[in-house]
Amino acid sequence: MTMKPTAKRSRTFRAYLAWFISVQEKGEVLAPLAHICARLICAAMADKERRGETVWVQQQVRLTDRGRGCHHITPDVEQALEQTMGVRKIDVGVAHIFLQAASASIALSDRFDPAARYDTEAALSSLIPEKSDIWTRICEGSDDMPALVKNCLVGCNLTIPITNGILNTGHGQGIWLLEHKNYGGGRKLVITLQGMLKPTFEKPLGSKSKGKYTS
Repeated sequence: MTMKPTAKRSRTFRAYLAWFISVQEKGEVLAPLAHICARLICAAMADKERRGETVWVQQQVRLTDRGRGCHHITPDVEQALEQTMGVRKIDVGVAHIFLQAASASIALSDRFDPAARYDTEAALSSLIPEKSDIWTRICEGSDDMPALVKNCLVGCNLTIPITNGILNTGHGQGIWLLEHKNYGGGRKLVITLQGMLKPTFEKPLGSKSKGKYTS
């Protein structure tokens, strides 16, 4: 979405353009200065036009197989956002992170202490044990049905605000992958970035980016 120039800005631009032409006609002494001023004016107006432009970027990220348990994956998400999705060029926006899995989950929790991840896995396993008479679906192993229930309870998507080009999480918050299967394999995330560009950037992506955007 791009802002349309107002009539007032258009009149101002035409006035400066007329001044630039008149100065050029008067002689060569002031012409270079007038040319510089005109270029600065055009650049400033273009910058105003880009302010508020909304962009969308989406990318799939494959995580390595980490085994059962809770794992801190904030660095994986930040790497994708910074290196290929251009999050640094976003002034304000949101990042939606979706886990493509029915037997794993993602959550925001403590990013520093590994004991918190260990205790969370132990608590979930205690609340939803594998060895129980309530399970009737055992065709994919004893860990499968408990994994599905944990996914329903914890969830598989997060929405995190972006402020001035970074994820605006709390100081102690980190993104977790909760692998509920003994052998879950490499999980996939779909990260969708939406936000307004900073005024000094035209598009959020470089030529080598694998992401997609629309404006």
